[in-house]
Amino acid sequence: MYMAYLLGILIPLFFLYLVHLLEIYAASRHEVLGLSIGWGILVFSIAYAFNRFILNQNLTTVEGLSLVVAPILEESLKSALLIVLMRRLILRYAADGMAYGFAIGIGFAMVENLVYVVNNPDTGMQLAMTRSLSTSLVHGFTTAIVGTIAGASLPFPNRTRVNRFLFSLLIVIVIHASFNFVVKNLSGAELLLTALGMGLGSVVLIIIIMRWTLERESKAIYLELAGVLSAGELVATRNPEMVAQLLAQHRGAIGEDRTHLIQRYVTLQAQRGILRKNIALSRNAKLVETLNRQLQSTEQQLDVLRGSMGLYTWIWLRSVLPSEESSLWLQLDNRLNTEQPQLARLIQLNEHQVLVPHAELEQRKRILRQGALFNGLADEDLVDLALLLTVREFHVGDEVIHQGEKSDQLFITAVGKLVVSVLDDQHQQTIITAFGLGDAFGDMEILDSEPSTVTVTCLEDVTLYVLTRDDLITLLFAKPQVALEMMRVLSQRLRHQTALTMWVQRTASTTA
Repeated sequence: MYMAYLLGILIPLFFLYLVHLLEIYAASRHEVLGLSIGWGILVFSIAYAFNRFILNQNLTTVEGLSLVVAPILEESLKSALLIVLMRRLILRYAADGMAYGFAIGIGFAMVENLVYVVNNPDTGMQLAMTRSLSTSLVHGFTTAIVGTIAGASLPFPNRTRVNRFLFSLLIVIVIHASFNFVVKNLSGAELLLTALGMGLGSVVLIIIIMRWTLERESKAIYLELAGVLSAGELVATRNPEMVAQLLAQHRGAIGEDRTHLIQRYVTLQAQRGILRKNIALSRNAKLVETLNRQLQSTEQQLDVLRGSMGLYTWIWLRSVLPSEESSLWLQLDNRLNTEQPQLARLIQLNEHQVLVPHAELEQRKRILRQGALFNGLADEDLVDLALLLTVREFHVGDEVIHQGEKSDQLFITAVGKLVVSVLDDQHQQTIITAFGLGDAFGDMEILDSEPSTVTVTCLEDVTLYVLTRDDLITLLFAKPQVALEMMRVLSQRLRHQTALTMWVQRTASTTA
């Protein structure tokens, strides 16, 4: 019995969820969807009480109730909320009207299913299944049709909107009565198949109408925002499903907060386009004034979002959206490369972060902290440094740095061991130290551009992180604190070498 109750509720809710997902521009608000379901439940209670009353008073027959009274009363009451939503401009376009209308019908149908199961306990499970896939969906379909026409009527004058609403209401009353007539005159398998066919067929029609509506809105959004947004933003706004797929793929890299911001941004841009379309089409001055206020509120929300998203989020959008190489971006790139090459490199750094997996970034940070040169950096500075690194592989016996040659690269040991040697005037090779995990070398050469005084050779196969001079300059330009940390470490090294030199001199003089 409890399973029958659950099926009578969950199956209709599943189809409501499906229809809500189809409304990709997310104009439908969850609180209004909840209100719509609640209104459907209330309407059933009113209609059920009224129907029982007129039957008990012999004011109509069961057949008259099924074919005339119930269709008129139920469809009129269900659609009453849509009138309120339409007049208060909560319905913005056809697809969100369809979503609200379907929610009203589903709310009505869920309670009706429970009543039928209670009154027919012997066949409760079968009844819950068949009604959920037939009558429930027809209830949702009829109110969804009224909602679709109400939502599409927003730009029209009041009289036209009312006429279109009444015409759609008349159509769904006829559909409701026809459904009742068909199921009343059939029985057995024929009844079951016909009812299921009409119920599931109504869902197919809703999907077709929703797709057609969204295609029209996509074209309208393009016309309204083509001169306002960059090419990539326009593609995203017209295709929220594509953006949702991209966000699902990159959610781990960009994080939940940025994912939410991007989804909200794309949704608001779509709603902005829909509002601009309605303003352009409407000839009602009062309506235009209200729509302009809604548009202003939407644009204010977009301004706040732009400030919250930050450079990294914008760069992520730029790197993953198609057709983003608009003239605006190209002009910006050219100007940055000419006037501010360091800033241009910083933007490339942010673009690179999109492509570096989180696990790889964490590994680089861990290795950098193993060495003395960078282990004092703050975490955010270490991230920027890690993003600038490239990876190079060397084999046993390879010389990474050769004595007497210049180098414009700083190396950090990620895997393996290397030895440092010096060739004296007698061409004798002397090993002076070794490098392991996290050790950095080439720092003096990258800073003073002088030939190296040592040779660094691989003792085994080695993986090194490499930082070029240009990238180091970029980092120091953006993060002066990194320069201070490097100077602190290098000055400590210089003090140590000075102390060592003095000790050697004292030892030599004492021996002499």
